[in-house]
Amino acid sequence: MEPENRLVARTLEREWNERIAEMEQMERAYQEAKQKPPCTLTGEQREKILSLAQDIPRLWKSPSTRNSQRKQLLRLLIEDVTLRNVDVPWHTEVAIHWKTGVVSRHRAQRVVPHPQTTGEEVVQRIRQLCMEKTDQQTAEVLNTEEYKSGYGKPFTAAGVAHLRKRNGMRKPGYPKTKNSK
Repeated sequence: MEPENRLVARTLEREWNERIAEMEQMERAYQEAKQKPPCTLTGEQREKILSLAQDIPRLWKSPSTRNSQRKQLLRLLIEDVTLRNVDVPWHTEVAIHWKTGVVSRHRAQRVVPHPQTTGEEVVQRIRQLCMEKTDQQTAEVLNTEEYKSGYGKPFTAAGVAHLRKRNGMRKPGYPKTKNSK
């Protein structure tokens, strides 16, 4: 091997060995840091943190606090949230598991799945009225009795006819059709 090539090879080998030694030193330092217990707080540091915790409501309500900062604050404080739907009464139970270990429980009203559905008591009233009255008369009685449709509006003859047909009610004396129940 040429002398200049030997010089280059020795230089590369020396640099390689230095990097390996550097890497081994860093791995040892990492393992040592991993074995050390987490840092402990002084009494003064602990008091500072506790006083900051008392300022959270003020920080939350501050006009200068952005929504993104509020979300970040919640991520720091909340460990987990559990939701459970309950059918009777119709609500959702919310359990917030805070990082402190405390669990706070709340109840939230669930959205009605079909708010436009006309109530069963109204359908029963239509069932009673349609035996003796026309759809127009039935609508007038329902409106007088202050019943509302599923959409919260007063009844019309067409609306009564629709509900009557949808619920399989037919007028007395009308022949039974294939679609009637």
